[in-house]
Amino acid sequence: MALTQQQLNDRKNFIGSSEASTIANGDLDAWQDLIDEKKGDKVRKFDKGTLLRMAAGSHLESFILDWFENDFEIPLLSRDIGKHADTDIGAPIRSTLDGLTKYYDPVEAKAHFGFRDMDELSEMYAPQCQHHMVASGRKQCFLVAFFAVHCRMEVRLIKRDDNWINAYIDNAKKFWEWYQTDIPPLEYNPLPPIMYDDMITLDMSGFEFYDQRFQSEMNLNAQLITEAKKAVENADTSKLEIRHYMPSNCKRMTLDLTGNHPAGSKLVATRAKSGTISIRVNTPKEELPNV
Repeated sequence: MALTQQQLNDRKNFIGSSEASTIANGDLDAWQDLIDEKKGDKVRKFDKGTLLRMAAGSHLESFILDWFENDFEIPLLSRDIGKHADTDIGAPIRSTLDGLTKYYDPVEAKAHFGFRDMDELSEMYAPQCQHHMVASGRKQCFLVAFFAVHCRMEVRLIKRDDNWINAYIDNAKKFWEWYQTDIPPLEYNPLPPIMYDDMITLDMSGFEFYDQRFQSEMNLNAQLITEAKKAVENADTSKLEIRHYMPSNCKRMTLDLTGNHPAGSKLVATRAKSGTISIRVNTPKEELPNV
């Protein structure tokens, strides 16, 4: 369901569970868009089909929770309840829980009108469920899904991943500081996949085929990953520096590149209507040889 104006005003004061995926991804452009929305400088628009699905999902929520209570025989203490995280976290984390069981575990109800299966929905909504567990202080969260296409219900127990949550809270702090000070962070951390079930973990040195050649291959792979991560961090730092040179009344800023760049390369910075600045390097296309 689309948020009311009161809900939009309230969300200026905290990080909600629907924002968890954006915070977790650590994409600075997405963070900027979210900040613009929170400050009222940008309004997210939905087409009629999306609005209809959102309204249907909101209408079906009580039906989904009723089914969960009856089929699993787990009474709900309350529905649609707001929960705040401990203030020591350093960022205002809040969840409006669809339900809370008699064991005080949060319940997230979803109506799905597409063709994803329960595993895919669990991956999609795991950040939101982890956010609920931060806000409620619990170790698990029930994800209850109604699959409208095949008219069936499924439940998945999402378990708390403390390592992921620690990294998530660190991102939340950086996001909130940017939101309050208008100063973007110099670095961010795209979070790893969430370990939300009973899947096992392995030490690769225990493989039967483990030997020094395998170790060397993994060392090289790890080095390439580290170098790629460093390159991304350097690129983000460079973008921040370039943004500082762009006047507030400038829509497009360019510079012809020299040095080791191919002839015709151009640095381009553009400002969207929302105020978000995107930076890219345009290089000329290689001409195909005559045959």
